[in-house]
Amino acid sequence: EGLVEKLFSWAREAESPLCVYATGLLARAMANQEIAANYREENALLVPLMIQRLREFRSQEVGSGRHDDPLQIPPHQEASSSSCPVTQEQQQQQEEDEGEEEEEEEETPSKRLFLLGSAQKTAGGVSGGAGGGGGAVPVRLLPDPVFQASPEPGLREAGGRTAAGGGGVKRKAGREGGRKAKQKLNFRSSSSPSGAEQRRDPGGQPANSGSWAEQSSMYLASLLLHKKFAAEFVAHGGVQKLLEIPRPSMAATGVSLCLYYLAYNQDAMERVCALDDGVLAAVVRYALWLLESSHASGCCHATMFFSISFSFRSVLLLFDRQDGLRRLVNLVFSSRQTAKHTCMALRRYFEAHLAVKTEQVKQRSEGGAVVPKQPHYKACTSSREQVVEMMEYLVECAPPHLHWDAVETFLKLSCIPLMLQLISAACDWRTYYGRSDTVRFALDILAIVTVLPKVQLVLADTVEVLDETHSPVSTMGMSIILGVAEGEVFVNDAEIQKSALQVITNCVCAPDQSLTAAAGFWPQQPPIPSNRVLTRMWQVVQNNNGIKVLLALLSVKMPITDADLIRSMACKALVGLSRCSAIRQIISKLPLFSSGHIQQ
Repeated sequence: EGLVEKLFSWAREAESPLCVYATGLLARAMANQEIAANYREENALLVPLMIQRLREFRSQEVGSGRHDDPLQIPPHQEASSSSCPVTQEQQQQQEEDEGEEEEEEEETPSKRLFLLGSAQKTAGGVSGGAGGGGGAVPVRLLPDPVFQASPEPGLREAGGRTAAGGGGVKRKAGREGGRKAKQKLNFRSSSSPSGAEQRRDPGGQPANSGSWAEQSSMYLASLLLHKKFAAEFVAHGGVQKLLEIPRPSMAATGVSLCLYYLAYNQDAMERVCALDDGVLAAVVRYALWLLESSHASGCCHATMFFSISFSFRSVLLLFDRQDGLRRLVNLVFSSRQTAKHTCMALRRYFEAHLAVKTEQVKQRSEGGAVVPKQPHYKACTSSREQVVEMMEYLVECAPPHLHWDAVETFLKLSCIPLMLQLISAACDWRTYYGRSDTVRFALDILAIVTVLPKVQLVLADTVEVLDETHSPVSTMGMSIILGVAEGEVFVNDAEIQKSALQVITNCVCAPDQSLTAAAGFWPQQPPIPSNRVLTRMWQVVQNNNGIKVLLALLSVKMPITDADLIRSMACKALVGLSRCSAIRQIISKLPLFSSGHIQQ
């Protein structure tokens, strides 16, 4: 604790080299989204300071006469290089090449931006050997203002810190970095040229090696946080060039971050969805590859990309066509952090499908009336209240044998027991800060899919979990849900209790078809199969102490902001259960009702 604050202090006030090392460590730390979000104000103060230091370093280089050579030659190579004179023919060739580059920039200024994947031009003449007497002509790998490799560590770290802090400071850094990058950014592919055209960095390695491409893509990702830059990026074919980055490669991890930041920017993502179908399909295909084959961070970024972009129906459709659900579900038990992100993406996936299915059912129930649909390139997001309303509508109004492809696939993949096992396992993740979110996301998924009776029956089956001694035991799926709703593991966590109560409500509050059929509802549907599911769920809740749990929740007083809603949901579940004559008889004899305690 306090380490990040100390690094900020050293980066601002300490002398070199301490301030340089602190700046480098902060640049790495700010790559973590949670850390960057917690230190937005500190970043807002530090980024202008880093920009000022970059200018100072630049001025120092200009004063020392090194500014014409962005890729500086290390000191131990400088001496040997300077001893090799440059011939007049080489100097003339260099001037001609530079003239050609200037002409190209004047003729096609719009192509200056985002030249991903294009063949790199040869900037130097003949490399001299021991007997040739020629010196290698220095090459610009990336033009200003992209930070270059330099013998000055302060310049590298300040540049890296400015890029890493871009997400937290959108106004000052966005105007500075976005404007200059739009003018001069020349981001190139990591595919290696051959022969004499292959460029070298100061260490003698190919200049377009994986590390260079990765760092360039990371820098690009930081700029994509800014709306204007992202819009220009998409408009100039940047997405198509991103897809040309080879895989597997180190740069593919940077591509995953670029895709995530593009999805985070809703305006930019709308532009991406408005591109040709082939481009968007290629984006989804690339992201699905990242889910299965990339580094852990690339997999995380791809998961977050889908989590945000599922609200776009064109992405949702392409995801289903390419077997995306199976690939996403396979990540659940990769790691705790991955499990959390995967469950969040799955929740967004089913929320998007819930909106689509609700529209379809409404259109059928209203005699073919046209229900307004969201354009495929526009985001369709729903609040928690809207999601609950859609679930209640499908539970009450959808036909008993409703077919839902996404849920059917989820069932075939045995994902309901998987979610229950994850909830049970996450209850023991005492040291993981995200365990509450993981459980809540999993419960929200179960709440949506339990609008179908066949999914409810899976909760009535047993599932194998681990007990306190980590020995496998079998328990009822509904027992796990009731245990979480009771609040003993997650004390005063209202969000988890509300999500668990929603699952229970969906299972016990479905319409009683025997009553509705007598009243004239659903005359064309046989009532008995649906009643069997409902009766079965009543018995399962009763046999797993569900009545006791729900009665206890009627007296919940904490947290104050959510206590009323928790009591209301518990009461609704008891009303649904009371339609069973046996349960109604039990409840009617309790002091809570017989003595009028409930009125107090």
